[in-house]
Amino acid sequence: TGIAVLEGDNLNFEAAGRVNIDLEGLVLSLAARHEAEQRVIAEEKKAGTWETQKIAPELRFTPEEKLKVRPQWKWIDPNGIPETEMVAANPARRKRSILPAKGYGALLAAIRETGVEPSREDAFFVGRSNTCVTKRSGKLYFVVNDIWNDQDKEFPEMLMVDNVGFFYARVTVTPRK
Repeated sequence: TGIAVLEGDNLNFEAAGRVNIDLEGLVLSLAARHEAEQRVIAEEKKAGTWETQKIAPELRFTPEEKLKVRPQWKWIDPNGIPETEMVAANPARRKRSILPAKGYGALLAAIRETGVEPSREDAFFVGRSNTCVTKRSGKLYFVVNDIWNDQDKEFPEMLMVDNVGFFYARVTVTPRK
């Protein structure tokens, strides 16, 4: 963020926005919609009704096509995916998210001195709204709560590259007294 804080500062966060942690799933969903639309249009053209009726193809999707069109993961706000909706999560991966006790996609932060990459242990939950007292001096970083592969030192964020969307946050720093 470029925001410098000192140990003992009070931080107040207000965040909004939406992210989706599964760009591949969105692409597959769009491909399924395109395929279903093309099927309906081809059927209408074959029947000779496409040019005269110009129907909305989605009104003729089959139940199976509607299932394929629905993305597996919803767009989520800074609080992340609620635990009740985590049924699609792979349990082996879920425990490797940055903060496993918080939902996928939640807005997290960390504070580290310049030049030091934040680690999983530095992360704390921000969500839509949070306050905290800083435990160290340094720069404030943000990240989405997703899988972090500690075993791959060259590309630990491999499963984060398909995140899409954005969060924005207002950060108020009140210096320690």
